[in-house]
Amino acid sequence: MGLLAFLFGCSDKDDFQRDGSVWRYRGQLIEGVDESSFQVLDAHYAKDATQVWWGDTQRKGQEYFLVAHPVIRRLEGADAASFRMLPYRYARDRSRIYYEGREVRVADVEGFEPLDNGFARDRRQAYYHRAPIVGSAGAPGFRVLDSFHADDGQRIFHAHVDYGSGQSRVRQITGVDRASFQVLPSRWSRDARSLFFEGRKVPGDPGSFQVLDAGYVRTSAQVFYLGKVVAGADAASFRMLERVDETDGADSQDARRRYRRGEPVKAGETS
Repeated sequence: MGLLAFLFGCSDKDDFQRDGSVWRYRGQLIEGVDESSFQVLDAHYAKDATQVWWGDTQRKGQEYFLVAHPVIRRLEGADAASFRMLPYRYARDRSRIYYEGREVRVADVEGFEPLDNGFARDRRQAYYHRAPIVGSAGAPGFRVLDSFHADDGQRIFHAHVDYGSGQSRVRQITGVDRASFQVLPSRWSRDARSLFFEGRKVPGDPGSFQVLDAGYVRTSAQVFYLGKVVAGADAASFRMLERVDETDGADSQDARRRYRRGEPVKAGETS
């Protein structure tokens, strides 16, 4: 492993290294290993005949998070004989599911299946970033539609991670016609009758929906910025500027005014 990989925490299977009769993770001794049965599973997991280990790095604020310190720990209670890797950083043994070295509570271990974009399912319910999706059905009906939407065969859900709090947000989309439902870019969706942003119904014509840029979309009658109506904007003449204006910070305009992040720019205002 190179110096940059060590400093910045890049991981690969070579982070586990044999050192004579012992094993180390990023140079740190792994205690209690049965050397004869030890095997590396991936960049973070290893096991021997009776034990499973998880290796990763941690950073300290007093070092301005510049140095990645190796940490290796044994997974208490993990069954080494049945322990195996699953997709998307999950693993399992005969009775537990693990994500990045921590146990995850699920309803049905045997039927658990990680899916793309943070979704997962078992035969009883679905999950988003390891949290149960309330009211969801699991396999075989649950499927991922895109990075933000999933369908369990009866209901459609919108899910995202709140950038401010880091918390997962999942919402069942109510009043939606599943037969005509379509996902759209930038967390939008529609059916034959309605538009939705982040799973909430938004007044507007779904048939004239058009993505612009930088968080803006429009219909034949309205302009939206991050799901909110741009008050007073003229949809017919609304257009994006080729670049953000260095004087007033405007990113768009219509026939009457200029806008910055969905708000009108006042005359003489500077960015």
